[in-house]
Amino acid sequence: PEECDNGNGNSDVVPDACRTNCRLAACSDFVPDTGEDCDDGNLVDDDGCDSNCTLTACGNGVVTALEECDNGAGNSDVVPDACRTNCRLAACGDLVLDTGEDCDDGNMTDNDGCDSNCTLTACGNGVVTAPEECDDGNTASGDGCDGVCLWECFDSDGDGVGFPGTQCAGGAEPDCDDGNSQVWGAPGEAMGVLFTGPMSLTWEPQVDPGSVLVSYDVLRSQDSKSFSTSDAICVESDDSSDTMATDATIPAADTVFYYLIRAENACPVIGQGTLGSKSDDTLRTGRICP
Repeated sequence: PEECDNGNGNSDVVPDACRTNCRLAACSDFVPDTGEDCDDGNLVDDDGCDSNCTLTACGNGVVTALEECDNGAGNSDVVPDACRTNCRLAACGDLVLDTGEDCDDGNMTDNDGCDSNCTLTACGNGVVTAPEECDDGNTASGDGCDGVCLWECFDSDGDGVGFPGTQCAGGAEPDCDDGNSQVWGAPGEAMGVLFTGPMSLTWEPQVDPGSVLVSYDVLRSQDSKSFSTSDAICVESDDSSDTMATDATIPAADTVFYYLIRAENACPVIGQGTLGSKSDDTLRTGRICP
């Protein structure tokens, strides 16, 4: 059926004319008609002239590459939940109070009254802000983070260190094994290494050994920068009897022996202590003693 017919007035080049196939002028007929910004003869978007015969751009009502939304004249930077004028979806931080937001101050800064999830700064909003230690999104106690957003102490083995631990008397770190009262944390670094004789050295007990029983590895190397398996030997391994070691080996002429002490305990995963730090504050590495 024909949509129109103006006889000799039909035209495929005149804007708004009935076309020679007796179809009404329309977008994609290669003729820029009234209300059209362009007409490239197709209904393809993002090719410069979109399927509604407007130039490809944010605000033309067609969502194209890099745009999240486009409602044309409906885009707004003040209407809640609207597509914004930069063709981005309404979101926390855009200065508009959208559905589900308690506030929106236009930034993603926490602890300024309106936090980065657009909730009012408060315990229970899911954002940890001073003086909170935790914030699990509620103010219930008994779930690890209490009603005032401080870590709760669950000390199953009664060693004074629990999980997560900050309100337990033993300190701020979680108990490495809350089913074993003999261990609670990684052993500290062995400090104060001194030679007490030609073949004897001692070191100070850790301030926090992390356990009742601590054992020690004593590593020796001729290279102060390498305590790897190829360069170092274990003078002692897992010795828990004392904080001293004996090494009867004498270095050859013009050579030097270097020693490192590693404390160990029965903590799962973290029971092997540190060998200390280098001058650049990175941790030293060394071989594992059998």
